[in-house]
Amino acid sequence: MSAIATLKIFHISHLKELEKIAPNKKSWFGKEKDKYIEYSKNNTSYMMVPDISGWVFGDIICYLDQKEIMKFVKLENNNLAQRLSKLRGYGIVIFSDEEIKNILNKLNEKPKDRIERDLREFCIELNGEYFQDENSLNIALGNFMEIMKKVKEDFFLIVEIG
Repeated sequence: MSAIATLKIFHISHLKELEKIAPNKKSWFGKEKDKYIEYSKNNTSYMMVPDISGWVFGDIICYLDQKEIMKFVKLENNNLAQRLSKLRGYGIVIFSDEEIKNILNKLNEKPKDRIERDLREFCIELNGEYFQDENSLNIALGNFMEIMKKVKEDFFLIVEIG
C-alpha cells in the first residue's frame, strides 16, 4: 500500500482554524463535507505533493528524530499535530519557523553526501529488505529541504503522510 506526502506552508494565524475544521461533517443526506481540504487549498502559501512515496518522507522524519536533529515530543505544535492526525486519519507533523531553522542549521553542519549516506544507512536498518531505492530517498530529502527553506517567520510547515 502506498502513501502520499503533502507538504504545506501556512501562516501561523491558520493553526486554530485547521483544528476546528479537521473533522469531516455529515450533511443532511449523510454525504461527508470536508472543509479541511478546501481550506488548505485556499490558505496554503505553498504546497508540494512530490511524486515519491509518503513512506520515504516518513523515514526522513524518523531519521531527524532518531539522530536528534529534532525531537517529536519537543515540537512546539506536537499536541495539535497528534489531534489533527487522529481527526484526519493520517500522520501529521507540524514544524514552526524556528524549528525549521534549527533543523536546517544542523543539516548544513555536515556535507550533503554525508547526510545522504547516513540517511540511506538509517533507512536500510529501519526498513530492511523493504528499503526503497536510494534515488527516491535523495530526491525526497532535496524536496524536504527545498520546502523548509521557503518557510518564513510566522509561518509553519505541515507534513501530511497518508
